[in-house]
Amino acid sequence: MRRTVKLSRVIGRVPILSDVLFWYYCYVRADMQPPQLFNYVGFPDFAAIGRGYFDEIVRLGGVQPDHSVLDVGCGIGRVAIQFTTFLRANARYAGFDVVPKGPTWCNQKIAKRFPNFSFDHVDVYNRHYNRRGTVAPNEFRFPYDDGSFDFAFATSVFTHMLPGAVAHYLSELSRVLKCGGRCFISYFLLNDQSEKYMVDSDFNFTVAGDGYKVKSEKDPEAAIAYEEGFVTRLYRDAGLRPILPIHYGDWSGRVGAVGGQDIILAEKPAVTAS
Repeated sequence: MRRTVKLSRVIGRVPILSDVLFWYYCYVRADMQPPQLFNYVGFPDFAAIGRGYFDEIVRLGGVQPDHSVLDVGCGIGRVAIQFTTFLRANARYAGFDVVPKGPTWCNQKIAKRFPNFSFDHVDVYNRHYNRRGTVAPNEFRFPYDDGSFDFAFATSVFTHMLPGAVAHYLSELSRVLKCGGRCFISYFLLNDQSEKYMVDSDFNFTVAGDGYKVKSEKDPEAAIAYEEGFVTRLYRDAGLRPILPIHYGDWSGRVGAVGGQDIILAEKPAVTAS
């Protein structure tokens, strides 16, 4: 693992070498799973993390094989790959990401084999992942019609977004979800327990903002934790209803928790006749 991480860092400093290797693995090699050196969505195990999130999405979210699914921050396909053997041909899977290599890889490796899958690069600014982005995250309109999806998810995405962007993305999720549709989103949530345990963990958020904390003032979007009550208010403001209980992960060292990040499952309420 350490050798892989070091190799990724070395290649990352040589853009031409990185681009050549990416082209080779993307267009010449046949396997859908990328080499670890192109996995920009987290270490250590691409397949295991993707499978873990997929299992939680199905178990907690109730997503069905004929659903239309939106993958917010699709990355290089670690969850999308899992859906290829789950969704039926009449279902729809769409994803987008701010890093160009993610959708490029997914379209070449996944969408070519599964025509009901599609992926878009969106040039949204993010200080950590897309510093040259031309679209402000607070103004980005998801490229889909109202009420397009039965289910949407974002894994390790809102943990890299500032409050205004999170509020706007939740509003957009509410717009593109069908009435009765659900969304599954992972967070680092701050509450009495996580604040107690995180001081001895790898995720000790110490720089405070309004409703959130970050690990690095210079690179805030590298990792962001949100106060639990702050986040649930954002859901209500966006017209989404959190489905309790919240599913806490073990990122802070919380006793008895399993999985990594905390999960909030929410629903867009069905329209009722007045």
